[in-house]
Amino acid sequence: MSTATTPVNTAGASPAAGPLNRSSFGLVVLLVVELVLGSAQAIYGKTPSTGHSIGIFSTALLGTHFIWGILTIIASIVFLVQAIRARGRGVIITGAVGLLALVVAAFAGSSYTKDGMNGSSLMMAIATGVALFCYTFNLRFFQGN
Repeated sequence: MSTATTPVNTAGASPAAGPLNRSSFGLVVLLVVELVLGSAQAIYGKTPSTGHSIGIFSTALLGTHFIWGILTIIASIVFLVQAIRARGRGVIITGAVGLLALVVAAFAGSSYTKDGMNGSSLMMAIATGVALFCYTFNLRFFQGN
């Protein structure tokens, strides 16, 4: 039994296009899981009331969300290093914006656990959405073929 394959035009493709695509896809998966964990925490977990802090590890769900976020930031740093090595201007820009968005989300999340303000929660969600857009954009526009 044979399977037909579609030829891929790799003329002019960067040698790093494959690793960058895999990293972008991995970051999209990490961010989707992070969004699910954050949403579950918001609905089912312990949330701070205004002026009353909760610990980052006060619940297993919040602790998992925090650790997953740190892993996602580390993965985005690795992605940016790969993009810089590949010298792809567009992918460097989206990688840098994605990393910056994740750092903003982390600071907003930290602020939310301290004050419970809805604005911090919204900023966390928006920043995560921006990062998700950046890495999804990479999958579509920087395929290298």
